[in-house]
Amino acid sequence: MLDARADLSRSAPPAGLPARPGAVPAPLRSDPVSAAVRLGLRAGRGGAPAEAALLARAAGVAALARGSGEAEMALKMMLRLVADHPGSERLQVLAARMVETEAQAAGPLALHGAAGAGAAAVWDGLHERFPDAVEPFRLSLRWTMRRTGREAALRALRDRFPAPPDEAAALLLYAWGQDELRAHAEADAAFVRLLALHPREDVCLHFAQSLLRRGEVWRACAVLQDGIARLGAGPRLARLAGEAEAERARLARLAPRARSGRAADAVLTELFGRIGPERRAPRRTRRAGRVMMVTGSLGAGGAERQFALTARELQGAFARGARIGGVAVAGPVEVVCRSLSARPGGDFFAPDLRAAGVPIHEFAVAPPEAGLAGVPALAGLDGALRFLPEPMVEGATRLSGLLRAARPDVVQIWQDGSVYAAGLAAVLAGVPRIVLNVRSLPPVDRPERFKPEYEVLYRALLAAPGVRLTANSHAAARRYADWLGVPARRIRVIYNGVDPLPEDGAPDDEALAARFRAATGESDFTLGTVMRLDENKRPLLWLEVAARLLRRAPRARFVIVGDGPLREACQARARQLGIAQRVLFVGRSHRVGFWLRQMEAFLLLSLVEGLPNVLVEAQGAGLPVITTDAGGAAETIRPATTGLLLPGGPDLDPEAVAGAIASLRADPARRAAMGTAARLWARETFSVEAMLARTVRTFTA
Repeated sequence: MLDARADLSRSAPPAGLPARPGAVPAPLRSDPVSAAVRLGLRAGRGGAPAEAALLARAAGVAALARGSGEAEMALKMMLRLVADHPGSERLQVLAARMVETEAQAAGPLALHGAAGAGAAAVWDGLHERFPDAVEPFRLSLRWTMRRTGREAALRALRDRFPAPPDEAAALLLYAWGQDELRAHAEADAAFVRLLALHPREDVCLHFAQSLLRRGEVWRACAVLQDGIARLGAGPRLARLAGEAEAERARLARLAPRARSGRAADAVLTELFGRIGPERRAPRRTRRAGRVMMVTGSLGAGGAERQFALTARELQGAFARGARIGGVAVAGPVEVVCRSLSARPGGDFFAPDLRAAGVPIHEFAVAPPEAGLAGVPALAGLDGALRFLPEPMVEGATRLSGLLRAARPDVVQIWQDGSVYAAGLAAVLAGVPRIVLNVRSLPPVDRPERFKPEYEVLYRALLAAPGVRLTANSHAAARRYADWLGVPARRIRVIYNGVDPLPEDGAPDDEALAARFRAATGESDFTLGTVMRLDENKRPLLWLEVAARLLRRAPRARFVIVGDGPLREACQARARQLGIAQRVLFVGRSHRVGFWLRQMEAFLLLSLVEGLPNVLVEAQGAGLPVITTDAGGAAETIRPATTGLLLPGGPDLDPEAVAGAIASLRADPARRAAMGTAARLWARETFSVEAMLARTVRTFTA
């Protein structure tokens, strides 16, 4: 298996305590808490839990880390305590929290590297030593989901619990695990079952804490009152019930329009109830003024590529004084990202935009509170924002100030995550025209992305004057309409605009491709893909298909362009399948057109899609494509003419897929005819000119 990146060696865990516990990157590649436990056990130190006085001392060490800036020294002290008392779960949890805090302080990028790996390893180690403890189990799942995706965390939960257990400790872990995975209905059912089988005060407290963590204040109050009625008013139940009732009273005062439901829903309902009467529907115009386009990052994804293309073309039209679709582009275009560094490669398209003269702003680093002074809708709502999810609060306190200062005529917000963070901010800033541009199926269809506030937010936004919703496929538009209960005609469909990609390669690309050809020898068929290596794209299933195809066609080879959280898992799976020498992992590339030229056919196996650019680009390069019926993917091809359409859903048979591709491989004339038809179809259906014309019309309607 050839890899475009160097093979990075990993340092072995230290024999004893690390010289600088918590430092980045080397010590956090290992698990310093487990190292301290091993050191203590080898020295024959006691394994009994620590006494109350020692725990108080440990709490003082943790406070030192928080308050004095001596985090490294405090972690060393805590690890010494762990080594002296290696059987204390509580000491180890405190140490793990300190390691986690150090990892988070290293910045968002570090969470995907050695720092994040170290924090995950610490909680995994704790869970191994204390398999029935709630916090290590929850945090182990949380870090798994953060680093490798929800599906990986779900597999870990299923491995531990193939079916819901009956025993109290196990069922409690199962309930909290479902809560961590945002499977809230399953979590609630598990807590209810736990209360029925084991009616105890601590069970009632756990259920209420889970509800409060999600902002479901009213339900938490009901659970606590029911617990008091059944079990008596124990001091812990009474205290939490009092706190929950006080929270509900504050919400009732701040958001009188809402009488039940989640805290965030109540505040959103109140805010939009105040905002609605203030907004006026903008008049139609033949002139697109100042436009600000908002997205989460500029990473190397299909939506981000389309975002960058749109921004460049609009800015070019403004600079030339040109019209698009009969509409004058009379104002500059600016790009607003949450952050360019929140994840690796988050600035992938930034150089192209800057070269085109498009300014880029990052609202994550904007001063907080700048956008809230004098906003009428917030009068008398001091403290209400704390009930909203963190992304909305960040948008309201940072992005809204940037928007109010810039005073754009139009804000176009790309993708659900950005709508979640920026939709309220745009309304609070008084932007007259707000276009919500969705790129996939709605979040309710994607459990890993879904948050309960989405529905209330989208409904409230669409009820506000001057707010429009667009989608890039009819499949997505229909699903949003069904979900939100709005007429499908209200959602304008704008197909992606995709230019043919340049086919030239940089010297490094040419050299990598030459080495791969030399390593694989003579080949009669190259199957390729361009995708993010994550759970949704199913790269592991892609490799299963490749292995089965290789049995039928031993001279076939495979090219995978892209990166993502599953890259290492994919490389390991290729080795397990015995196909590693026939697979080239290119990584991220600015020369996608060059790599498409190395392929004879293109395969994409996504679970969920909007309208994937890469399928259009592959057809534009003259490749027949094989894709799943996922979202708008089917709208990108003409089945049996420009490619093959596979069934959608999770139960795809890799053997059947390999068989379909093998038939295509065995018929070069059919492949050539498909490639010719694909090139023509892509050029006629997905032109940049048509996309831009439809886009600017949404800015003026």
